[in-house]
Amino acid sequence: MKGLTERQREVLQVMIDHLLDRHTHAPIRFIAAAVGISSTNCVAEHVRALERKGYVERVDGDGFATPRVLRWPDGAPFKLRTRREPTPPWCEGCGDQDDGCEECNGAA
Repeated sequence: MKGLTERQREVLQVMIDHLLDRHTHAPIRFIAAAVGISSTNCVAEHVRALERKGYVERVDGDGFATPRVLRWPDGAPFKLRTRREPTPPWCEGCGDQDDGCEECNGAA
């Protein structure tokens, strides 16, 4: 897998943050504003480079091809449920956030 330029890494990180925060793929105009690039064509070129390198793919919808994230900047596969920070413990019995909740005491 080819490495990323600093700008490509920045564009990819904006796309990932948008997806994790809003659960939708980032539009090109949003990416442009977030990284401080006035030209949406320039952002589209960075996204095409990310696509060639296997980090994103284009998804058609509403007449525009929206980029979808496939990999983290380090090249690891991206999954929406993947978190960047450690996740809190979850009760295996009911799924609540706590290792041993009062309702089921962690019993499955």
